[in-house]
Amino acid sequence: MVNIDSAASSLFTKFIVNSILPALSREGARRAEGLKSFMSFLNLIFPKTCYGCGKSGRYLCLDCQSKLVVRSIKPPQRLALFRYHDPIKAIIHDLKFEFVSDLIPELALLMSRTLKSKFPHLLKFWQAGDYVLVPIPLHPHRSNWRGFNQSEALVKELSPLISLKYENLLVRTQDTIPQTSIKDKLSRHTNITHAFSMIKCLPAGRQGSMKNGKYILVDDVYTTGSTIKSAITCFPKDSDIWILTLA
Repeated sequence: MVNIDSAASSLFTKFIVNSILPALSREGARRAEGLKSFMSFLNLIFPKTCYGCGKSGRYLCLDCQSKLVVRSIKPPQRLALFRYHDPIKAIIHDLKFEFVSDLIPELALLMSRTLKSKFPHLLKFWQAGDYVLVPIPLHPHRSNWRGFNQSEALVKELSPLISLKYENLLVRTQDTIPQTSIKDKLSRHTNITHAFSMIKCLPAGRQGSMKNGKYILVDDVYTTGSTIKSAITCFPKDSDIWILTLA
């Protein structure tokens, strides 16, 4: 089902993101704030409607949330919470390519509720071990163009909901071709190889995030795993790493 209000809203958003906001500021942070304010304004004109059934009020109503298929933990330590089917697929598409950034709070809440209800022992294990949430970064060029990094924004919302710290420990050093445009698995792997590096140092009082050695890499979608695997190579070999994605 096509979310008409979201589609119409995204047309306005594209115009603002690509025409108005760049003229106001070339800085990604200020651009993101402007986008957030504009999305709040759009909600008055185009009320939120459920991606699953079309009900007004939220992007994914409680009835449709209850119908989502929750996936199981995959070895070695990977958890993609939901199948990459609609409505989750459509939501992720609009978040990344239609700039519907106000989806993020609802997605973070959905992830936290699912972790608490379906994987309570895993969550308690993460909390007891002081695992650190680490978002997969975008290259600065793409982040500035989009106005936000969806993985980082999701982690910021999710962190207090599940009582885990987060830290930006990785940087994207190569402005690679978007993985979604590459269909061949080997080409996807080659494209993303050596695309990340570890931040050399953190401000005083935050070095503990790197000394602990326990991390949860967070991204929106796990497909072939090329992006995540490339990011993992940046960490020391004795690191204890989990992978958490929305789908």
